[in-house]
Amino acid sequence: MTTSKKTVIVTGCSKDSLGEALAKEFHRRNYHVIATARSLSRLESLASMGIDTRELDLLSSSSIKSFCAGITSLDILFNNAGGNLVMPFADTSPQEFRHMFDLNFFPVIELTQFLLPHIIRSKGIIVNHTSQSAYGLKVPATAYACAKAALACLTDCMRIELAPFDVRVVEVVTGMASSNITKFEATPRLPQGSIYSPVRERFEKSMKGADADGYQMSAEKWAKRVVSDLLDRWFGTPKWIWRGAFATTMYVIYWADILWKGCMDGPFRAAIGIGGLKKLLAEEKKTA
Repeated sequence: MTTSKKTVIVTGCSKDSLGEALAKEFHRRNYHVIATARSLSRLESLASMGIDTRELDLLSSSSIKSFCAGITSLDILFNNAGGNLVMPFADTSPQEFRHMFDLNFFPVIELTQFLLPHIIRSKGIIVNHTSQSAYGLKVPATAYACAKAALACLTDCMRIELAPFDVRVVEVVTGMASSNITKFEATPRLPQGSIYSPVRERFEKSMKGADADGYQMSAEKWAKRVVSDLLDRWFGTPKWIWRGAFATTMYVIYWADILWKGCMDGPFRAAIGIGGLKKLLAEEKKTA
């Protein structure tokens, strides 16, 4: 398909996702949007708006190759798709760690390398969507935070290495925003025998995100701000964008932790429900 409009690819555009909100905002700005998801059935609302929707399974190399073969020009690649896992390190299997990297890290490499010639030709923009989990409160979504931290590092490397080709690489760091990222996941629960069993009730409450209810930024508001940051800043394309509820707070915490490593460990333990666990375990040992 040929068009005089600038073209943007947004991955992970399932219904009610941040990707869907991004696709709508770019469409509103008169971009030729190519919105992707693993199934076209998840893109019906975007298709009804006249947005170009295509199937893309980022866990399949053959799907990625087939998708990229249909791309003739590209100005912005927005690597948005990903998946979450809420579980502490001790209860996360090596296989689950690998799966988080398979969802959030390796597809970005494969898809971007295939499409890089188009982006170099257009002197375009690559956007990688990470999370405040890579910088601020990382637990109890440990494997997810690790994968997003790796993506943040990759983004820095790409930005430096691709600058000679006039390709701009941007990291979007999202705080709390309304999304369907947990829609296809089971309710997080600690396994039987977890070392956190003494505080199971309050830890699982944290894992479910109950304390965050009502605080998230709407997907529409988030998308408008992110796209505006990307396209409208008077001093040019930013190196990174922090958006979502409490994103500014986490940005400050990130810098505080650089200056004084571990300064927020205590508040973070309290926030996820394991504050006081050490004392509780000591008391249980005395009465055993």
